Amino acid sequence: LPILYATNEDRNECLNFKYYLELNLGIDIDLLENDNIDDYITHLQNCEIIISGRMHSLILAMTLKRKIVPYSISEKIENFVKIYENEINIDSIQKSKIISQ
Repeated sequence: LPILYATNEDRNECLNFKYYLELNLGIDIDLLENDNIDDYITHLQNCEIIISGRMHSLILAMTLKRKIVPYSISEKIENFVKIYENEINIDSIQKSKIISQ
């Protein structure tokens, strides 16, 4: 089970998580490095399931027809989950709500 990042900030968090797993649980996982967007997309294509709290990663994974597991870290992701799980019909969202956010 490798971990993958979308931004430099995410890379730092992934490294911290990797070190935590190694030190506390004795688990060694691979961190997939990205030099550019093509590397990132290639890594996503090689995954069956994407677990992410990042909207762009979830959207990219969906376009690549990968199973996604959203990790809710914000209201934006929670709303995405509702749409993804068809709890909200996108056609019923009022234009004013979208503009105000």
